[in-house]
Formats: sequence, structure tokens, C-alpha cells
Amino acid sequence: MGASLLHNMLLRELVLVALLVIVLISFYIRFRAAGKKEYVRTRERRLAQVVSSARKQIIVVLVLLAAVLVYDRVLPHFGIGAQAAQTATSSSTATKKPTKKEQSSRLKKAQSVSKQAKSLSQSISKSSSVAAKASAASASKASSSAEASSASAAKASSASSRSQATVDPKVKAVAAVRAHMAQNPSEYDDTRIDGVSVIDYTTDYTGVPAYEVGLDQTQADGTTVAVHMYFYYGDGSVAKAY
Repeated sequence: MGASLLHNMLLRELVLVALLVIVLISFYIRFRAAGKKEYVRTRERRLAQVVSSARKQIIVVLVLLAAVLVYDRVLPHFGIGAQAAQTATSSSTATKKPTKKEQSSRLKKAQSVSKQAKSLSQSISKSSSVAAKASAASASKASSSAEASSASAAKASSASSRSQATVDPKVKAVAAVRAHMAQNPSEYDDTRIDGVSVIDYTTDYTGVPAYEVGLDQTQADGTTVAVHMYFYYGDGSVAKAY
């Protein structure tokens, strides 16, 4: 709170303007009081003292106001001054250590994402096992006839390739991103994540083909917005887009 007030440009300038107004009001009150003195010499001496004192005070306040205006409005254009002070303040605020409550919340979130990724991996392995069994059954049926051995072998090979392709690459992309989230919870803990989904198959910022996988957040009107996005590549690697 103190640091934000210290680096508030408008507040500093308003304080100095208010101080200038106070000096002028004080000068007016003292000048009227001195002008009511009964004796001429006393009145003239008091008026001279009031004017001299007020002149000095006004000069000091105006110098301070000019210095603050230069510091706040001119020096930041050269990379120094109030802008640099605000940057230092924001960086010091950003480096604050998380509290125990925040650390506990991050740990629970990472454990939840890890469980979801584990269950998804298990479902993928089960589907791969079923596909392998189907391929073996078709191969054993084909071996019953020597005449159709070549055709059955081709069918078995085709069935095997189709069974491997049954695992949707989008499912792999979502599973890989969830696993990456479980290992790097600090990349998304600033927002609420309600789901993970594939946005599109396109290219990353360097032109490499990749799936865009979004971390979705459900809004009040029921729509979903991708608050973070990752790239999933063909070799199984994951990179954060934003």
C-alpha cells in the first residue's frame, strides 16, 4: 500500500498543488491580520514579513512541483524516473513467495490432473490391448486355409494397422498435455481450468505441424474460452503457446 502511494504520480502532484493552495490561503489570512495592526510601522513591518515568508514558501512549493512534473512526465521518456520506479515495484511484487495455502492448492490441483492423466492412459492401453487381441484372432482364422493364406495375412496386417489407428491422435494430444500439466502446475495455476480439448490441427509459430490443445474455462453464459494453449507434436512432445 505504501509503495503504491509512493509511486502514484497523480497523487504526488495533487499533494503539491494542495500544499500550494494552503500556502496561498495562509498568506491571505496572515496578510489580512497584519493589515489590521494599529500602528503604521508595526503594520508595515508585519506586512513585509508576511510577503517575504509567503514568497519563499511559494518558490519552494513551485520548485518541488516542477521537479515532480519533470520526474513523472519528462524523465520516463528517457527510460528513467517514475516509470522505472513503477517497474521495480511491480517486479518486486511479482517475486513474492506463495503462501502455504497457495502451495497446498497447487499441490491438490497437480494431484487431480495427474489422476485424470493416469486414468486416460489406462483407457488408451486397454483399447490397444483389445485391438491386438482382435488382430491375433483374425490371423488364427486365416491360417485354417492354405489357399487363402496370403489374403488372410494381408487382412491381418490391415486389421493391425487399423487397430493401431483406432487411438485418436486427439486423445493422445489431450493425454500428453494433461501429463505435462501435472508436471508443471505453475504454468496454469493463475486461472481456473475446467477442461482440456483439441482446438485444431495446424502449425506452431515456426511452421511445424502440431495440434493446438486448449485449457478451457467455462464462462457465466455457458461458453468455453481457452485461457491457455499448448502445441502437441507428432513425436509426443508438448510446448506452451500462451
